[in-house]
Parts: sequence; C-alpha cells; structure tokens
Amino acid sequence: MITYNHEKYIRQAINSVLMQEGEFDLELNIVNDDSNDQTDQIIKELIETNKSNVHINYINNQKNKGIVENFIFCLHQCKGEYIAFCEGDDYWNTNDKIEKQLKAITNNMAVMIVHKSQLISDYRNLKNTIIPDYPIENNIIQFKDILKLNKLKPCHTSSFFIKSSCIELDKLYTCIQGESFGDTPLIALVSTKGPILMLDEVLSTYRLHKNGFSNQTIEENLHVTESYVSIFTKMKSVIDIKYHTYIDKAIKTAYYKLATLYGVKEKREIAKKYFKLSLWENIYFFFHNFKSYVLLITYCYLSEPFYKWCLGKYRILKGKSV
Repeated sequence: MITYNHEKYIRQAINSVLMQEGEFDLELNIVNDDSNDQTDQIIKELIETNKSNVHINYINNQKNKGIVENFIFCLHQCKGEYIAFCEGDDYWNTNDKIEKQLKAITNNMAVMIVHKSQLISDYRNLKNTIIPDYPIENNIIQFKDILKLNKLKPCHTSSFFIKSSCIELDKLYTCIQGESFGDTPLIALVSTKGPILMLDEVLSTYRLHKNGFSNQTIEENLHVTESYVSIFTKMKSVIDIKYHTYIDKAIKTAYYKLATLYGVKEKREIAKKYFKLSLWENIYFFFHNFKSYVLLITYCYLSEPFYKWCLGKYRILKGKSV
C-alpha cells in the first residue's frame, strides 16, 4: 500500500485489508511518501490498535520519492508468494476478497487474478460505474487489452493479485524510471508470463478525488500521455518481439491523443506533428469519435478560428472528447 496525503481515506483502506479472513498469512506493507497531513498519525494509531492477524510493516519516507520510486520501493518490501495491491485512497469491499483470489489462482493456470471494481468520486456523480465497462472475452486479459487508450483499462490496481515470481522488478524499473505511473506497465509485463483471469465480481473500490492522480488537468494529461509513449517505447527493449506490434499500435493511439491535447493548448504545429505520427490509427477515430476527428483535422489543416468556435460550442475543453 503506497500512500501520500490520504488522511481522509487511509483508515478505510487499511481496515479493508485488516478485515480479510481465510487460511493464509497476510502482511500489509505500507509506505507513506512523506505526507504533510495527518496520514502518518492515523497509520500509527491503526497499528497500535490492530487486533487482526495481519502483520503491518510500516515505513514513513523521510523524503518524498514520488509515485513511481515509491511504488518500486514498496514492491521491494513484499516478500510473500503473492502480492495484492490497495493504494491509500482505495479500499477492498469484502472480507473474502483475498481468499477468492487465492483460490482462483490456485485452481487455474493463471499468473494473476483481477476482478471488477466500483468507481466512486467525491466530486462527480458516478453511481453504479464499474471497471471494466465492457466485456472481457472469456474473462482472460491479454497484453493487447491492457494498452487500449481509447477504453477504460480492463482492471484497476486495487484488484491486482499477482504471483510474485512473475514480477521482474528490474525490467519494470527500466520501463518506468523517471515516468508518471507504474501500474499499467506492471500488468503488461506480467501478462507476458501467462494468463490474467478476471473474476466477475466487484471486490474493490477505486476512488476519484480532486487531489488524486486520475483528476488531471490538460497539462498533466499531456505529461502522462507522453510518459505512456516513453514507457512502452522502453518496454520494447525488455520483452519479446511478438508484442511489439501491439505496442506500436498503442503508441500511435497515444500520438492521436497528444494531437488533440495540443490542439486544446493551441499549439498547432505540435498538434499537426502528432496527428501525422498517428497515421493509420486515425481510421479508428474517424468512425468512433467523428466529432473529435473532424475538429482535429480542421485545426491542423484548415481553419483555426472555426476550430476555436467548435471548442466553445461543444465544450471540448471541459469534456472527455479530448
């Protein structure tokens, strides 16, 4: 469990782990990345009052490492046969979540078990929103499914349950050092080791809040998308060549997203550059998001004033079309 300034949520996150029941030994590794709120005090209080069979290993960084370095550092603390994930602003829904995943991974030839997650928000109406919001074929997640930027990711981090022997930290760190996130490349690398099985149950909750990673400004979205390109470009150097086609396709989709974002930022030449780099992937957006496609090509090659009028007309700046 990594955490940073989660004083409003950390109690629920930790208690959702401490309530787990089953025939297994469970250790909770918490790494607090030098929070400047009451997160540290709350964690220490919960450790002192812990009456469960869960052993808590707590580290409070004396200096902020950043999300990726803290993520890798926390993974290094995990010594068990399996590793489950719950960040400090999320929580597990039931007391048998781990037991169900342990049985599933024992009874199947899977390297990782995930499940559906509920999405909630402190500031948006997301009633009954579930991740993933589309069917997973045969309930098996493959490498190609993880890289689809045009969809919500097929599983949330709070659902991860992985054989620790399938996590190659050196390869993961090669991909994510200096980048913005680590969960998607982690599951992508694990998927090359064997099947990832999806349980058809909602067993965790993913929380959106105004200070969270998922609540990004356009500038932050640009940074994360550029990081996505960088991560998966580096990943090509550490995985089998048979996965490279999927990575190239995903990168071109990311280029299209960068083109739209730079269009909103009114940086026309950069938008045009990424639009050209995304060639051949444009056909998807032509059929599936025609409005966004027409706006982008108008901005890059035709009338900038008309594009700006459309931005206001359709409120693209505030919407999800970009």
